[in-house]
Amino acid sequence: MKPIVEFEGINRAKFEAEVRPLRQPAIFRGLGKEWPAVGAAYTSSDAAIQYLKRFSHSEAVNAIVGDPRINGRFFYTPDMKALNFQRGRSPLGPFLDRLLHDEDIAQPYAMAVQSIAADELLPGFTSENRCDLVDDSVVPRLWLGNAIRVAAHYDQMEN
Repeated sequence: MKPIVEFEGINRAKFEAEVRPLRQPAIFRGLGKEWPAVGAAYTSSDAAIQYLKRFSHSEAVNAIVGDPRINGRFFYTPDMKALNFQRGRSPLGPFLDRLLHDEDIAQPYAMAVQSIAADELLPGFTSENRCDLVDDSVVPRLWLGNAIRVAAHYDQMEN
């Protein structure tokens, strides 16, 4: 297996000159370290949740939840006849509160809100946590959840 190329101190010019031409996955060490969201997360889980809740709204969002026995791995049931998680909707605030509540549980319910446009999920978040590597036509998408794993799959969205 070929190792993934790593970059530090990445900026738009370096991205365009060195990364994009490779047309392969890359790791950007330190990207986002100056974002307020990252600073809140380094402070504490509670600070991170409170930071996200500053932007949240009361409308329900799509979420998935799996029984603790799946060990955070969203996939199929053992007989491959159904998914091993449920889809539902929840306002983001209570979803985030549950993540924080379950933080110290050894085997919590697997929970995720996946691939929602950042400005739809958290209006104003991207203006405080900007990434200049790509132009404004690229819509940032957010995934929020606990320790989960998702099997490789094909999406309609370009992640």
